Amino acid sequence: MTANSRWHVGLGRRRVLATGTLAAAGHLIGCNGMGGLAAGGEMTLPLTDPERPPSRGPFTGGLVQAIAWSPDGRRLAASAEGIRPLHLWDAATGAVVARVPRGQTTSNAVAFTRDGRHLLATLQKQPIGQGTYAFSVLDAATGAEMQEVRDGLSPGAGGGAQRLALSPDGRWAAAMFDPNHVAVYATDGWAVVGGFGLGRWFIGRGLAFSPDGERLAVVGFRGGGTPNPARGRLEVWSWRTGERVLEVPVFPHGLSAVAWQPGGEAVAVATGGRVTVLPDGRSAPFEDRVVLLDARTGERRQVWRWATDEASAEALDWAPDGRRLAVAADGRDGVVRVVMPGSEAAAGVGARTARAACHAVAFAPDGQRVAFGNVSAVRVAGL
Repeated sequence: MTANSRWHVGLGRRRVLATGTLAAAGHLIGCNGMGGLAAGGEMTLPLTDPERPPSRGPFTGGLVQAIAWSPDGRRLAASAEGIRPLHLWDAATGAVVARVPRGQTTSNAVAFTRDGRHLLATLQKQPIGQGTYAFSVLDAATGAEMQEVRDGLSPGAGGGAQRLALSPDGRWAAAMFDPNHVAVYATDGWAVVGGFGLGRWFIGRGLAFSPDGERLAVVGFRGGGTPNPARGRLEVWSWRTGERVLEVPVFPHGLSAVAWQPGGEAVAVATGGRVTVLPDGRSAPFEDRVVLLDARTGERRQVWRWATDEASAEALDWAPDGRRLAVAADGRDGVVRVVMPGSEAAAGVGARTARAACHAVAFAPDGQRVAFGNVSAVRVAGL
């Protein structure tokens, strides 16, 4: 492929046209659930519910909020907004292995333990508001609830982890709660071993462990008060001591996701919305979609941009080797971008006929597949 070549990625009846170098634009993967990838293969996994009729429109299904691969890449888990069950699939065949009943779920967070035996998830117990718990430990083979973890909640919290993360070595699990608290657990017995508070006005949106498992990167925004040109921020914490070791309050609006580059001292943050609020209250376009920062100093290493009317950046995941970054978008062009450090910004120009929200993305352990979710379905594409 030449430096100025053009290529297409099929999206059923529509097409996405990308222009630029392959290194600069990376891959563009369809996220609208309407068709197949032109090359590399694709599989669609619907979040079905025997208790409900099939979805018949974009607002009758649940938008997928979280996706996780088992460590061996053989299983895939996903959860959606309230009306669809948490699903476990065989990643090779697409067969449903287990469903956690709709009456017990909605979850913004799922994660496999490193031995692949258990799945962590937030279960919305019925009736809503009954009980106080942090998250549930499920049998990864059957979906059955093995344990309800109740420790680690801050005073006044009603339970339900909003985000979950596992350390690379699998020894620690971190859970983010509302209001504004992070707890860290030892995965060999789910005892609380550390944690920290994020402050009264901090609204957390994502967290990720450092490669050595000793620090946690947290992103979100400071709420309250008048519009603030530095609302969005990245914070890095030592979870053992509860000390904040880095704060980067340089983003003009809230951040939506964070991913720590494997084996390195860099973190990628997704900037969420397509507009920002200026100090005088006016809105303005904002095109810095993903920013790569030095985890020690907060210095910007790279910025990926795309046009204001294309898409935001809602979720991130690194390939296991740290050489590629998948970006899930909530926008009009219906693509997941796979960008590469050291390249220029991805430049996708999508079809403008319909929105294609995508809030979850995850690389497979082999780095050769990526899973992403939209309304009531997960799609798996080969790269």
